[in-house]
Amino acid sequence: MFDSRIIALGVISFVMLWFAAMTYQRDRKNLAFAFLLSSIGLWALVIGGLFLSSEGYSSDFLGRLSYVFGSSIAVLFCLFALRHTGKKLDVAGYFILFFPLALIILLDLFTNFFIRDVFVVGEARGFLYGDLRFFLDAHFVLYFGAGFFFFTRYIQKETEPAKKQQYLFITAGTIVGVALSAATNIILPLYGRFDLLWAGPVGAGVWASILAYSVLRDDLVNIRVITTQMFVSVFLLIYFIHIFEFHTSEQLALNLFIFGITAALGFFLMQSVIHEVRQREDLLALSAKLQHANDDLKKLDESKSEFITIASHQMRTPLSTSKGYISILMEGTFGKLSAGQIEALHKIYVTNERLIKLIDDLLSLSRIEAGKILYDFKRTDLVQAVKEVVEESAPITEKKHLRIIVTMPSFPAPYVLADVDKIHQVILNLLDNALRYTDRGGAEIRFYQTNIDEKPYLGMIVEDSGRGIDPEDLAHLFTKFTRSERTRKLYTEGSGLGLYVAKKVIEDHNGRIYATSGGVGKGSSFFVELPIVE
Repeated sequence: MFDSRIIALGVISFVMLWFAAMTYQRDRKNLAFAFLLSSIGLWALVIGGLFLSSEGYSSDFLGRLSYVFGSSIAVLFCLFALRHTGKKLDVAGYFILFFPLALIILLDLFTNFFIRDVFVVGEARGFLYGDLRFFLDAHFVLYFGAGFFFFTRYIQKETEPAKKQQYLFITAGTIVGVALSAATNIILPLYGRFDLLWAGPVGAGVWASILAYSVLRDDLVNIRVITTQMFVSVFLLIYFIHIFEFHTSEQLALNLFIFGITAALGFFLMQSVIHEVRQREDLLALSAKLQHANDDLKKLDESKSEFITIASHQMRTPLSTSKGYISILMEGTFGKLSAGQIEALHKIYVTNERLIKLIDDLLSLSRIEAGKILYDFKRTDLVQAVKEVVEESAPITEKKHLRIIVTMPSFPAPYVLADVDKIHQVILNLLDNALRYTDRGGAEIRFYQTNIDEKPYLGMIVEDSGRGIDPEDLAHLFTKFTRSERTRKLYTEGSGLGLYVAKKVIEDHNGRIYATSGGVGKGSSFFVELPIVE
């Protein structure tokens, strides 16, 4: 019986202290839990030492020390409950919590108010209590009761089922463990029964194991860490027991050396695993934050696109109406106008046309990004579409004294499969760019036939004699809201959307669009290729 008690207490002590060391983390909730486990482990260690001691100073000191750690368990459980339920303490709160414990430690170690004597009779150990024994009992009841109170209050407020179940599990486990420890170390000693004194730390160890399991359920300790802890703990426990299997001092030294090396290697292994787990958890947390931010950005982008669509629709109607009336006025329908009046109307017309083009680009952009752009594909005469755009651009070419030459194809122009309105917008964007950055000469539009992946395509070239494109800007030419520094200085009104929209539209037609330039001052050429209808 004697050996089995010592072994049980030694195992409880070792497991509790090792688990306390391994679960230490830098937040106060787990720190309180580690201290609680440490107190249970030290309590078991002291009780084991008490059973190994003989009557005298050592037994008296160990007996008193057992009540120091026993009293600490009650206070640390209360602190664990406070931390685990999210409550915070200031300096005054910590003072109120720990002052009674400090008073108990002083009176227990240096007076006879709690314990008058510790007796040793054979294998039995027991206490002769002082006049203030009731103060110790009140201490246990008060602090454990407070811990239960905090947990039950939190259970009542908790709405998440998993959390509620966890706190119920903690409360039930605590009742079982505390009841066993209180029965063997408080109630039975009141009646002079000390033969089960050793069972108190065992019950507390079972209780602590239940608490540890609840912590695992809350994912406060990673399962990989726990698995490694268990692996290392098994080896350490084996070598810990092996320490006492010796016949000579040299063998004892060797056993201690092996245990020390194993403990050191186990510690470094644990540290590496914890470091890796924390890094992974940090990455997962960062990934979750980025995902949340990305979702918010998507919602914001959808709201932006919706606003642009509504605003653009509302603006386009009056601008189209203004354009019609300006054209009628310039034609002299309401009477002959002077040269100055025609010049002013022309400026209004050009500005109005730019606004309409910008609105069309914004509408196309919002539909493209929302995936809601619709096409009405049908047989389309690309040459005729070019002629219509050229005729529409006549006021601009006349004002800048430029010319647009449409070179008719030397072959019968085939039809292409296209959305007439969308292709009209693409041609208008390309021609607008050609005229905008050309001061002298103009632009020429030519047609050709080619094959892409053994399929026939009709191509169109818009070639101008303008300012050309820097080779570094060619790679970013079809990116939205992107304009070169030189272009922004020359022409401030552009939005940087026209070519981006054109590229998206042509790609949705299963076509291809690209540009070439000999460099700054050498003009540029834009190529559009669309599939031919059989």
